Amino acid sequence: MHIMTKKHRKDVIKKAAQLLTTALDAEGREPLLFLASGGSAQEVLEQIDHRILGEHITLGVVDERYGVDKNDQNFYQLTQTAFAQAVRTAGGTLCDAGVAEARDVFHAGELLARCIYDFRLRYPDATIITLLGVGVDGHTAGIMPFHDDAEVFRSLFVDTEAYAVGYDAKDKNAFPLRATVTCAFLAQDVDYAVVYAVGADKKDALHRVVQEDGLLHETPARIFHAMKDVVLCTDQPIQEKTMTI
Repeated sequence: MHIMTKKHRKDVIKKAAQLLTTALDAEGREPLLFLASGGSAQEVLEQIDHRILGEHITLGVVDERYGVDKNDQNFYQLTQTAFAQAVRTAGGTLCDAGVAEARDVFHAGELLARCIYDFRLRYPDATIITLLGVGVDGHTAGIMPFHDDAEVFRSLFVDTEAYAVGYDAKDKNAFPLRATVTCAFLAQDVDYAVVYAVGADKKDALHRVVQEDGLLHETPARIFHAMKDVVLCTDQPIQEKTMTI
């Protein structure tokens, strides 16, 4: 993992967008899957250079909220961005998993996984890029901390071949019913990730991410260190350390 620190939020957004612009400008316009986080991370999307977009890009989300109003759905919010509209205009594809129509949250996870699986089936050698965030509790994507149950965490997110799962986070989040990519998917299948994390309220979580000791089930964003290529863009003064997950 590499860390890039900028003093001002606007400069963090600009740097993260530059990194993604370069990554999405695939040589030879080979197919790639770009999965974005919801929330504040979508600020970065609006700064990506639209000139590099094309039919080689398939755009989706890393996690989705199930059983919520349309305006609170990550995919719907993504479709309303100028970036998503530019992707469509350029001939790209929006990967709609159809989570809103799922029978239950577990089916929602299966649908999100199927969206990724279908892309992989069609383009087995394609690049997968993600835009991730970090929550104040140390979560990333829809992978919440399980402070009191490491075994459940590992069975859900780590010891699995599933690209995504659906589960009930209960009181861990204001939107507890989640379909999310897994730690296994992030570590094994994502080729490149940009992490956007700004604000003083993220400082403690980011320090837990980079510190030498810590547990993945308590700070899921520590998965960054197990991923192939990650750049963390932040306005917080943190330093990367050698660590285990």
